Amino acid sequence: MLTVSVRAAREIEFPFDQFLNSREQKGNDDHLECRAMTITTGRSLLSFRNEWLEAVVALFVNALPDSQVHAEDLALCMLLMNVATKWGASLHHHAHVRPARKPCSFDPHHRLGPFLVDGFPGAKDRFLEWARAFSLEFSRTHPVSAAHRAAAVVRERPCERWDVVTLANVIGVSPRQLSREFRQTLGITLAKYVRHERLQRALELLMDQPGKIEPVALQVGYASKKNFYRVFKKSIGMTPTAFLRLPPAATRDVIAAARNPGP
Repeated sequence: MLTVSVRAAREIEFPFDQFLNSREQKGNDDHLECRAMTITTGRSLLSFRNEWLEAVVALFVNALPDSQVHAEDLALCMLLMNVATKWGASLHHHAHVRPARKPCSFDPHHRLGPFLVDGFPGAKDRFLEWARAFSLEFSRTHPVSAAHRAAAVVRERPCERWDVVTLANVIGVSPRQLSREFRQTLGITLAKYVRHERLQRALELLMDQPGKIEPVALQVGYASKKNFYRVFKKSIGMTPTAFLRLPPAATRDVIAAARNPGP
């Protein structure tokens, strides 16, 4: 199962980290689960992105108190319309971190209709209706790119020995197209991205299996402990042994700093 979490937000490149982080910091262990999906094609990743957006909206709405009188519902409706406006603009901006070749015709404010129709259900229902309409239109006008499909496959299976030819076959594009689009879209080569995701997985495993460096190296796809040490030290700035000796707070800082693959 795939859960609504900060990690899931990063998986599909959606900027909901602040909202989800605030819930985690408050110790709220409530979460929504989405049905498991295979992230190997554009369609399945697109479906997951749609359902995940609607799940986050549902989580947000369910955390709000119910309106007791009509005036409260009107006030809540205006507040949620403001949230929808900001979320829609943020999602659209995030989809165009790198300049597009053609101007985008999508209007993130176009789907605010449910908030403006007289006689529509309560504020929460209007917000959920906006999320469904926005998600469909956003996905229609912003299909998942080959680069993001490839990145999703690597994140889902980081321990496999990925190269551009193998990954291009999995997602159904030419190696040349994938290599070019990956760098243009994500600002990093595919090979470096694969190394980054392997190390991310290695850091997680070292936290779960302290003292088992060689098994972790083999599990994340390195042929030898020596090679793993070399790549780990170059990328993280210390050896796996030194990493395991860090106090918990310092360990979390290292993992947080390593999340960004860089240029």
